[in-house]
Amino acid sequence: MVRRIKTESKSGKRPFKPGLTPEEVEDQCIAAAYELAAQRIMDGTASSQEIVHFLRAGSRKEVLERRVLELEADLKRAKTSAIESSAEIQSEIREAINMFKGYAGIGNGE
Repeated sequence: MVRRIKTESKSGKRPFKPGLTPEEVEDQCIAAAYELAAQRIMDGTASSQEIVHFLRAGSRKEVLERRVLELEADLKRAKTSAIESSAEIQSEIREAINMFKGYAGIGNGE
């Protein structure tokens, strides 16, 4: 027998489509938790921990720390790209040197 998925929940919203990977499931749970926390804040029923969490997330220090992390990630990507590019250039230089050696008659016979 095929199990049917409910089209609406108690709140009238459609439920999440089940995640296919653990990362998708985790992302869906995080999104649902944020929606619930936002609703509780709007209703005035949020706990002090929930309110403090969002106060900290909106602080200047937190925003700057997030920006620093983003810039560090960009820097790491740029370094990785530079290393990969350097490896490609070295390979091309080796090929050119081998070709010149071949023209000069001191190559390895290729």
